[in-house]
Formats: sequence, C-alpha cells, structure tokens
Amino acid sequence: MAGSSSVRVIDQGAENILLQWFEECNDSEVDEDVTANSTMKSIVLKDNKVHHVVQWTNAEGQRKYGDLWKNLDYEEFLQFVGLLTLVGLYKFHNEDITILWNVEYGRPIFNRTMSRSRFTTISQCLRFDNAELPTLQNSYIPYENLTVDEQLLTFRSRCLFKQFIPSKPEKYGIKIWAACGSQTLFIYNCQIYIDKTGDQRERNQGKRVVLDMTKGLETSERNVTTDNFLQASILQEKWKRKI
Repeated sequence: MAGSSSVRVIDQGAENILLQWFEECNDSEVDEDVTANSTMKSIVLKDNKVHHVVQWTNAEGQRKYGDLWKNLDYEEFLQFVGLLTLVGLYKFHNEDITILWNVEYGRPIFNRTMSRSRFTTISQCLRFDNAELPTLQNSYIPYENLTVDEQLLTFRSRCLFKQFIPSKPEKYGIKIWAACGSQTLFIYNCQIYIDKTGDQRERNQGKRVVLDMTKGLETSERNVTTDNFLQASILQEKWKRKI
C-alpha cells in the first residue's frame, strides 16, 4: 500500500484498518502491541481524555434527553470516532452521509457498528469539557489595555478556510481575530476567520471585529489598540457614545 499511487487502493486499505480497529474495540483481550486500535488511539486519543469526553457527553445527553438518553461508554466512543473517520473518507467521494447507512446502497460497516440515529444523537451531544463550568470571560478581568489583531495558527492540512498570509513566519494556517490583554497576554475573546460566505465579501469588517472582540467592555474605559485595517471613524464614534 505504501508504494501504490492509486487512491482506490489507499481508501480500501484505510477501510481495512478501521475494520480491524472495530473488531479490536469489541475484543476484551486486545493485544497492546502495535495494532490498528492501539496505533490510532496513540495518534488521536489518550485514554484519560477519552473518559473525560465520555463523561461530559453523557452529561449533555442526559440534560437534553433525560431518561431517553442511553449512556455512551468507552468502546462505543471509539467506534463513533472510527465512523467519523470513515465518514470523512467517503465524503471525499461526494457521497451523501445519509446513504452510508442505507441498507441497499450504503456501506455495511456503518449499520453493523451503530444506527444512524444513534450516530446523529451522539454527534449532537458530543462535549469535550464540562458545559457547566464558568467561561473564561466570567472569571478573567483584563487590565486597562487590550490589543485586537489577527493571529495565524499554523495548519497545513485540508480546510475550507485555511489562509495564506505571506507576511507571517508560518504562512499557512487558521486565521483568528483575538482580543488580548497587553500585560497578561491572555486571550479575552477570539473568533475564527472563515473568509467570505457566498459571492459577497463582508463590508465594514474591521468595525464589526473590534465590536465583537470587545463586547461587554464598552463602558469599562479601557484602551483598545488596533492596526489600520481595524480602525475607522465610524467605530470611534460608536465607542465615544458608549465610553
């Protein structure tokens, strides 16, 4: 497989690895040597992190569905992650996700692993943290000086909103707008930049970004520093009315 240039062969190999992975997830005597299961978990998941995800996902499921929620366990979560991987694999071929569970036209591995309704329900309740913990904005009070600017998080894999910024040290990545305290360097607020939606580019983006990033601080008499792109006379007028 390593020496082949055929996408079809590579895809089939990926499915075979995941099939083996599912089998080992259901095997109580899994060999902890280098297997598909242990290899994928070592790359993507850590056991202690998985248990946290399972815990908070179950909490969210119980909050949303009450007694109707069926608790997710460790093995089922690994199967869910495997199906997500396969969904990405087949979505690459422009295959409708719902068809993957179709008895006649779908992929048998999906129905054998879990129902489409169960997969959808887990997706809706998936949590990676405790939703009841207070947010950073409720706990962190920034000092009087803040800076609003762009930041590029290095990322070279496929992504619809990956950006190329020649002036940055790492030229490819995910662009975010961020408001940071100038003394602590903590991020008070941030927002992922996803480029234009449709054929129309956003107008007055600089004004909108600064107002979004400093929401909740309008009457706090703080100093906000931005670059030329984010500055505008109309923005200054808005702040004069509120500060």
